[in-house]
Amino acid sequence: MMLPKLFTIFCLVVLAINVHEGTGIKLTAKYWIDKFNMDINIEGGWYTEIYRSTEKIDHLPERYGANATRVFGTHIYYLLENKDFSLFHRLKSDELWHFYHGARLTLFVIDHVTGELTRHYLGRSAKNFVVAVKQGDWYAARLTYPGEGKYPLLGITVSPGFEIEDYYQPTTEELITMYPKHKKVIKSLTRE
Repeated sequence: MMLPKLFTIFCLVVLAINVHEGTGIKLTAKYWIDKFNMDINIEGGWYTEIYRSTEKIDHLPERYGANATRVFGTHIYYLLENKDFSLFHRLKSDELWHFYHGARLTLFVIDHVTGELTRHYLGRSAKNFVVAVKQGDWYAARLTYPGEGKYPLLGITVSPGFEIEDYYQPTTEELITMYPKHKKVIKSLTRE
């Protein structure tokens, strides 16, 4: 008899976590996409930029190019739904992934120096709420346990700030040639 009571309590807790306090609005992926007027992201998922520093810096490392300037930092809200994923890519800047709400996310990072693959877990049931990705490392993300209606709402901070010319998305073949021991993961998180 205890099992039905525990199941009922579990369902109420899950419902409370996914309902906006005070309004009773169900916090679905569509709710956040509409609330923040999100657009489709080139790497997969949805995003909206919520912060771009007004100040710029120069004297940047060579990887940015001669006489390059960037804003101090940028921040976006980012959301993945169900089986969608963020493609393997890299930036010239460091990036922080912040977990806000929803399902657990796995962030796959290939260290561009050592070639080692690390899985970072972000979410309520994970040990991390923030994960840093170093400039130059290859990374991709997907829900740890995809399912209909599941999503994580995240924030991504880039410093120096994000510019599209700092983004590079390799082909599947290119990444597998560099890191053949990670072929299975690479194939699952790239598109041709």
